[in-house]
Amino acid sequence: MKKLENILAENMRRFNTKNLIEQQLDMFDMQDGEYLHNRPEYSNEISYEDLASDMELAIRTKNGKEAIKVAQNLLKYITVDVYEKLKWSQERAAKNPDNDIYGSHISIVKDEINSIQKVNQDVIKNVIGVLKADPSNVPAMQMIADIIDDLWSSVD
Repeated sequence: MKKLENILAENMRRFNTKNLIEQQLDMFDMQDGEYLHNRPEYSNEISYEDLASDMELAIRTKNGKEAIKVAQNLLKYITVDVYEKLKWSQERAAKNPDNDIYGSHISIVKDEINSIQKVNQDVIKNVIGVLKADPSNVPAMQMIADIIDDLWSSVD
């Protein structure tokens, strides 16, 4: 058995292969300049922190294409995803009436929705249009960053 393990280890070194666990761990290593919204493990969850981080990187690198993706993710979150989160919490609360956690979660999401309703969605759409015309427009990117920061601070 030991000889088989040695042969396997030797072949892995020779052919520069890794075992599955090492490959899985490498998959989660963030590279410098990598946007969170491009990573598959973040595709279903959006947080203000991730949006802010991605927008900061887009501003720093003057990357309008990535800034547009962040703005589109923000727009989708405030128009669709947050309401789905509320619906999910309401369904869980109805199924588990004795569990106060879902009731408090509903309250938190409703407060977030109240903050979101103060955001002018047309501004986000207009900024996306500006960035499509001029991808290096940092003030437009900063406007989205400010909206994200305002929402993030109102939720905290």
